[in-house]
Amino acid sequence: MLPPRRQYRPQLTKFAPTPAILSGMDCNACGIRYIACGYGQGAVRKLAQCAYCFAQCCVFMLTSVPRAAASAPVAQLDRASASGAEGHRFESCRAYHLPFQPDSSTQHGYLTQGLRGNVPIESSSQSICPSLTEPPIARLNVLEMIIRAAAAAALPLAIVAVCRFTSIPPQSENAFDSFYHVAMADGFPARCLSRTFPYTTMSIWEQHFYDKELLFHAGIAAVRSLSRAIGMSAAPPFHLPALAFVGAFFWVFNLVSIRRRLPLTIVWTALLVILSPALFDRLGVLRPHLLGMTMMVAGSHILASISRSTQLWQAAALGYVMVFSYSQPHFVLIPAIIAALHWAAAHRTRFGVQIVMLTVFGLVAGMIIHPQFPNTVMLWKIQCVDVVAGIISGETTVALGQELAAPSPGWLMQNGLVFILAVLNFVLMYQTGGYRILYRCSRDTVIFTGTQAVFTAGLFLSMRCIEYAAPFGILALGAIVRDRLTKMAVRSPRTTKIQRRMVASGVVVALAIAATYYTSSHYRRGAVTIGSFGNWAGQNIPPGTKIANPYWSDFPMLFYSGVRYRYSWGLDPMFGYRRDPEAASKMALFANGKWTPSVDEMRHVTGARYMFISSYGKPRVDALPWAGARCVYHGSDGWLFDLRDDNQKSDR
Repeated sequence: MLPPRRQYRPQLTKFAPTPAILSGMDCNACGIRYIACGYGQGAVRKLAQCAYCFAQCCVFMLTSVPRAAASAPVAQLDRASASGAEGHRFESCRAYHLPFQPDSSTQHGYLTQGLRGNVPIESSSQSICPSLTEPPIARLNVLEMIIRAAAAAALPLAIVAVCRFTSIPPQSENAFDSFYHVAMADGFPARCLSRTFPYTTMSIWEQHFYDKELLFHAGIAAVRSLSRAIGMSAAPPFHLPALAFVGAFFWVFNLVSIRRRLPLTIVWTALLVILSPALFDRLGVLRPHLLGMTMMVAGSHILASISRSTQLWQAAALGYVMVFSYSQPHFVLIPAIIAALHWAAAHRTRFGVQIVMLTVFGLVAGMIIHPQFPNTVMLWKIQCVDVVAGIISGETTVALGQELAAPSPGWLMQNGLVFILAVLNFVLMYQTGGYRILYRCSRDTVIFTGTQAVFTAGLFLSMRCIEYAAPFGILALGAIVRDRLTKMAVRSPRTTKIQRRMVASGVVVALAIAATYYTSSHYRRGAVTIGSFGNWAGQNIPPGTKIANPYWSDFPMLFYSGVRYRYSWGLDPMFGYRRDPEAASKMALFANGKWTPSVDEMRHVTGARYMFISSYGKPRVDALPWAGARCVYHGSDGWLFDLRDDNQKSDR
């Protein structure tokens, strides 16, 4: 009896079962192949052909296949060993391992068409029937994978380390935000788990706070505790935690490459530091996007590996952990949705919808089952919805970070290889699957390429998208190369020691040239810490005093050096704008030189006695003495002005 039509999507192609094809499928393949090619045409003539083909197929399966299976167990066991399916004879004969021949059927993709959409999802733990769209995962020894991934990550990590050591002077860091994250880690866990943040008096954080990068701060705290235990200095620059997180990203990237059987892992890792100057710059800073990139790469591998109902919990766990790892946890929905599209196109099932729903469930659970709920939902909406809406509409008067802005033409030219890589991947995928890319290409290839396409398009809105566009583009290229080599039945050649040494030497020379180029031309320089101000304030200003900072980017350094005081606003300025739009707008106008208030006006807006302006705001310093402010501190890091009148003795 033929299965119900609603479970299958047949193809209008003729098919004649042959031993060469059927002997390479699993035990369900022949019935699936017959139904996909003969059933559902809607005509008596076609149904007659269908019945004839069905009888022929059954006779073949009852006679030829058992004899072939009994006479060739070694080849099947070899394929089983390669795919990790020992003990399952027919399951080991996956279509992915077929030695493809350049005949008409394989050139037109009929094998892939015949296998797609013909195995319904069961409620049990039975796996989906493997096909060309589901390449097997490498079954390697855990220790071997760890060593191989670490070895491939050693050279890029060394290049990032050299760039940090040579470009950041003592008592400095190359990103303002690093000081805030280190200060939060030094106060872990009490400071990170608090529901209030009294250090910013003009921000919504003062009454409603949650740590968006809780796991990132926990990791920094662990690394700094280790550095103190071994006698290392805890003063900036913070090389050890920065290299720990970028090294973890390289390691996970290589681990995913190995698990996905991408050839020449070291080549894809090398592209991370060669492809884009902007990405290389982002890899060398101590900021939570390093953990976000790591989670996205690992999450895409997890989503591509889910093939049975008992694995759906992994999608929920991924969404839950993302809430504690990064301020943009919803990014994980992008590969989840792409995986769902592939499931719908390649298998005609709703299994992908379950993956998306479980991922959303994990995100929602992470927001609710959180020690700082309901602040999680409120602040996520401000940073992930209001900020994006302000960037698109241009209505926000508060200046956001420069990295969130749209790129300039020069920036696009400088990082043009990212766009060339996106076009190259699309062309190669189109050659493989034509306009049916979603089900003719492997699932991980579709996920990597789709995620790359989304973030590459996002580059025209924000430069921060380079953090995901470039890594996923590299993974997509590796997956496409793997698929094309597999389709041509080409194995990785066994190279000699001389050839391996030549390739390794070429990679080393290329990376050295790239590192020198980036260090001299593109890598950011150190930002001066405010260590002298913190020492002076500790001797002259009582703890808890309000200090206004019109430049919100000064807050991380102020917070690190003078954690006992309260400031105006910090990261992100949109949190200050949502609490008091008028006051935040005036502070932004003052920082941009469009408003020069009197001492009384500034004291009324900020409610502070002192105002600190770093050395980056020197143009505004010239205007303050004319407004009646009195400078009480001047150092290499900035100026501190007293906004209090002589007859005023108490802090406002």
